[in-house]
Amino acid sequence: MQSSTIAEAGRWNYGLVFAVLCAALWNVPLSGAGTGQDDTVRSQHPAGGLMRYPDASATHIVFLYANNLWLVPRDGGVAVPLAGPQGVEMYPRFSPDGEQIAFVGHYGGNSDLYTIPAAGGIPRRVTHHPAYERLCDWTPDGRLIYASNATSFHSRVQQLFTVAIEGGLPECLPIPWGAAAAMAPDGRRVAYTPYSRDHRTWKRYMGGLADDIWLFDLEARTGTQLTDWDGTDSFPMWHGECLFFLSDAGPEHRMNLWSLDLATGTRVQRTFFDQFDVRFPAMGPGPDHAGEIVFQCADRLWLMDLTDFEPHPVEIRVPGDRPRLQPRFVDVSTTLQGWGIGPTGQRVAVQARGDVWTAPVKNGSPRNLTQSAGIAERHPAWSPDGKWVAFFSDASGEYELCLQPADGLGEPRVLTADSDVFCWWPNWSPDSQWIAFGDKSGRLWVSSAETMETRLVLTEPTAWRATDGVDVAWSPDSRMLVVSASHGEERLASLWVYGLETDSLQRLTGGAFHDNRPVFDRAGKYLYFVSNRAFLPTYSDLDTTFVYRQTETLMVAPLHPDAADPFAAETDEERPNEESDKAPAPSKELQARRAWAALLGRWTGSLPEGESRFADVSFEGLFRKGATESAVAGTVCVDATEGQVEGRFDPESGRLDLWVLFPNGLRVACFLDWSEDKL
Repeated sequence: MQSSTIAEAGRWNYGLVFAVLCAALWNVPLSGAGTGQDDTVRSQHPAGGLMRYPDASATHIVFLYANNLWLVPRDGGVAVPLAGPQGVEMYPRFSPDGEQIAFVGHYGGNSDLYTIPAAGGIPRRVTHHPAYERLCDWTPDGRLIYASNATSFHSRVQQLFTVAIEGGLPECLPIPWGAAAAMAPDGRRVAYTPYSRDHRTWKRYMGGLADDIWLFDLEARTGTQLTDWDGTDSFPMWHGECLFFLSDAGPEHRMNLWSLDLATGTRVQRTFFDQFDVRFPAMGPGPDHAGEIVFQCADRLWLMDLTDFEPHPVEIRVPGDRPRLQPRFVDVSTTLQGWGIGPTGQRVAVQARGDVWTAPVKNGSPRNLTQSAGIAERHPAWSPDGKWVAFFSDASGEYELCLQPADGLGEPRVLTADSDVFCWWPNWSPDSQWIAFGDKSGRLWVSSAETMETRLVLTEPTAWRATDGVDVAWSPDSRMLVVSASHGEERLASLWVYGLETDSLQRLTGGAFHDNRPVFDRAGKYLYFVSNRAFLPTYSDLDTTFVYRQTETLMVAPLHPDAADPFAAETDEERPNEESDKAPAPSKELQARRAWAALLGRWTGSLPEGESRFADVSFEGLFRKGATESAVAGTVCVDATEGQVEGRFDPESGRLDLWVLFPNGLRVACFLDWSEDKL
């Protein structure tokens, strides 16, 4: 096993190698439960969840699974492999006669259109250019219609093309731009969406790029908008004079199948899934040529007969040895994710392959804290007192906040219950008593490590950036929590302070600017944060407008009445009626404030308890060079509430030695060489 080290420059370089047992979780078929099927057969032919991009002929279904194309009878059963290039295949489509399958394949380092016999064979390349391609369907005359940005002015804008399956130059359709498309049986009309969000994961999107379906007449060169729902309408499919498509217009606000009668304009919802979206539908002829649609929903494929519109799942088993699911040693030194440094910096907690480990900086070996199979633990955070490692675990089915003794000798404690969304980045209070964390719905929580009490601090209304712990700061005394969050209809984040003792939330900044990334100084007297309020417009060279760049600026807010402005401007003024300042008399006592003292000989001083955590010890050395004097000054910063300061200055060698002795016995030494040849 390799050792774990941290490079001197601060780069993580953990060579953490461990054995991972990957458990395959296969779905039990709904109709096959309780049938007594032999377990050996199930182990040889597990159900093939996560099948995508299906299409159906009168007899078979083709789909993508594990980056390979597979073929299965339309009634289900054991699938057989069809094509498996090194890369991702997409959008397989049966020819009208069901004899060939066109698809987007990745051969030779590039994605292009290919065709392959449905009975198996050598794929044949159709297109030969490096641009993006999305296969839409076959045309009635046996060509392929696809979308590409090959000739577009922008990579996100695509146009529609047709190409012969034998290859040759593609022909661009006279449509300004298009993405998902299907040609009518008459070959004259094309139903299409101008652009596509079909691979986006956003839900209930109603922005400016929400898809609508249009109809273009290739002979009349006219276009008509068919749908105007504020959300998404996509994936048009022809069945006679009726269009089927995906839409989230239903009460579920999930993508479901709808139909649109072009003669009457009647729009009807056909499926009613409320937990998962319908994805990647395709029109097939059906066994009696009455039409059917195959689609993906959740982790399985479904067929919907167009005579009764009743969807039913297709039970598919995918054979194979699955070498990636066998127990093996895995080097994850380049794939570590969440991390948390221990309080002394001797070990670090890391997230690797679903387990939480601690690894030494120099000596020792990595230690698996959770040792769980089939459970994902994420986002480890070490408590400041070094006793606990906090992380999120999905052992209950949802991510809950857990604590594990840092030495790995005790049982974990679960602090939260009934979580309903993804949570991340626990943030410990300095006294190791509370943990702040955020979730995907924009809520910020604090949980007690002692009593397991959990409180809701705030909720961002739009959850547009989902508080993830990056914008949370604890005060040094652990009494306050400052968070950057939006409020109401505001999209700009303000700073808010939450008091643990009062369980109250107050606003710190007004909301006119975007304020984020708060952090306290160690004494708790100042709050630093970043604010987008530096407006220095630059006039653009290409258009008549101003460009605002680098608007972020570092801000500081004093938190105590006696906290002076650390950036206050200094100015020199003439005072003719006042006596000139006199240099203070030499003293051997160094106070926790700026003071000048003679350095000849040996001297000692102290930092009184209760003063600021930062003490500036200033010094000045005088040297003679012939008839002139040369002065050198410097500052030593002592970070402690109490400590002994000792020093010695040798005027002959020009060397100044300083020692700071802390109450815990730690001794820090430094020296400055002020010899005349260094001045």
